[in-house]
Amino acid sequence: MTNERPENVWATTLPNGLRVRVLCKPDFQRSYAVFATCYGGADRRFRVGDTWTDTPAGVAHYLEHKLFDMPDGSDALLTLSENGADPNAFTSTNMTAYYFSCTDGFEENLRTLLRFVSTPYFTDASVAKEQGIIAQEIRMGEDDPDRAVWRNLMRCLMARDGARDAVAGTVESIAEITPETLYACHRAFYAPSNMVLCAVCQDTPERVAAIAAEILPPERAPVPAADHGEPEDMSPANARMRVELAVSAPQMLLGAKFRPAEKGTARLRQTLTAELALQAAFGEATLRCAIEAGLTVKIKAPTPEAPSMVKAIDIYLNKVQKGEEIAPVELITDTQKEEFIRSQQHKLAKKSRARRFRRRCSIRSSVRRSSRPASARFRR
Repeated sequence: MTNERPENVWATTLPNGLRVRVLCKPDFQRSYAVFATCYGGADRRFRVGDTWTDTPAGVAHYLEHKLFDMPDGSDALLTLSENGADPNAFTSTNMTAYYFSCTDGFEENLRTLLRFVSTPYFTDASVAKEQGIIAQEIRMGEDDPDRAVWRNLMRCLMARDGARDAVAGTVESIAEITPETLYACHRAFYAPSNMVLCAVCQDTPERVAAIAAEILPPERAPVPAADHGEPEDMSPANARMRVELAVSAPQMLLGAKFRPAEKGTARLRQTLTAELALQAAFGEATLRCAIEAGLTVKIKAPTPEAPSMVKAIDIYLNKVQKGEEIAPVELITDTQKEEFIRSQQHKLAKKSRARRFRRRCSIRSSVRRSSRPASARFRR
């Protein structure tokens, strides 16, 4: 057991392999808990021991939907809500998480969370019914511009990795899912040794760990090994992809591939650096900083030729494909434009100072008037 994390996060691993992380906040009114497994949409082929299993796309997301159904016919989502909790779940490419928050009844809600996630119950009828619900969700996602542009970016970057496909799968792939498929994947990936329980609550960490040990299976199962295919090279599968949807303005995502750094400080630094680069604003200020820093810039927007960054990148890619030489962007100083901007800023600052002065004068005048005797104010 260690206690070397920020804010004194209590950490331990139970005999069954479950990792428990608890942050005790006795002064907090609301408590939180999340129970997650290292199993996502990209984990479609896996090995437990010497046995390999292949599954259709969308099983992880399908499991997330079905695990709320309990053997006694109750709905765990409804049970948690009736006990004052706010529950939900999500599936990504590499994990599935179930969580809740509440102000009262934390222990009871925690027991419900651990119990329904670790108790699979699937029938042919319930699985068939869920296929229609998820198929509708998939079709809605295909018409969503935000999801479409993200999915196409992944397909441009990845040639074989499961991350290139939608987490929910396709209408055709989920039709292949059976109760046996769900049981096999739950048995492999929902073993405590492949999961983590995190909580922020008033309860002691030892109490949270004791509840987990009481509810979950005691045996330690082997952790499954997922096969994501041959390692991806650093070249994108496609340079670009375009799709036509009903949008008010064009949308674009720009991506790059690079090998992840080692876990820990190096990975965190790499992630933060990439996020800062992606969030950098496009425009003259960025262009000026880049050129003054000695960087070579070959794309600029907005311009008369490219009123948007989407158009500018499109023009750039067309020139590259044709083998045309692309000259670096030059920083052109528009003296009149800069003088106009400075004059407007000066006017705004002057108006702001005038408003502050009038407000102070109004406050002093109000104070002087209210300081007179009430009878004098009344007579006036």
